[in-house]
Amino acid sequence: MLIMRRIFLLTLCISILLVMMASTTGEAEKRAYHFFRLRRRPLECVHVPDYIKEALKNPFMLCPDDREQLEF
Repeated sequence: MLIMRRIFLLTLCISILLVMMASTTGEAEKRAYHFFRLRRRPLECVHVPDYIKEALKNPFMLCPDDREQLEF
């Protein structure tokens, strides 16, 4: 009985960890997609501001908090 309880708890913890890992990877991809999306409508483009271009060229110039948000 004790072994089955341990196996159940181990299985529960592993499944929770897998769900947490799957949800965090999707959020990062979703944030990156929305941040760098260039088209809103089929014929309307959004221009990337110069400061974002500069940040992409020189990520070492960003503040640590901003680097974490952009996940460089």
